[in-house]
Amino acid sequence: MKKRLGQWVFYGLYCCVVCAIGLLLVEGVLRVATDRPLGVFDVTPLNHTSLYHPNSRIPIETMQIPYVVETNSLGFRGPEIAREKAPGMIRIAALGDSITDGYMVDNPDTYPVQLEAFLRETSLPVEVLDAARGGSTIDREYFILRQYVAPLKPDVVVLT
Repeated sequence: MKKRLGQWVFYGLYCCVVCAIGLLLVEGVLRVATDRPLGVFDVTPLNHTSLYHPNSRIPIETMQIPYVVETNSLGFRGPEIAREKAPGMIRIAALGDSITDGYMVDNPDTYPVQLEAFLRETSLPVEVLDAARGGSTIDREYFILRQYVAPLKPDVVVLT
């Protein structure tokens, strides 16, 4: 029985190694044949002080649909915002993963920008911060909330 179990474990490991090598070969061939990726998307924050590199324009051409991420001085995706909100302004922070961050869309097409435009049409004095990061998990989103969003004193936090 132990010998048979050992054979299955060996066979399973063998299959995993063969699949990994196969995937690496396919990846290499696709990169050579399609000249992808075309750019480097450096999403590492500087000294953990921002979500993205502040004041950046990052063209993303690694996907089928190229798009641009533009950041403000705080490292948030979107237009410039003041650290202190204006009197009477309602500040909403949108936290989440790639859906909120705006995966594969330019800044004006992200849902936080669309939400702000919709609420302003109803005459609400509102600003919506895109405090999302693609690939985030709930623990990362909690870190972003504490580190980057809480100091801006939002009135509402939306987690998606």
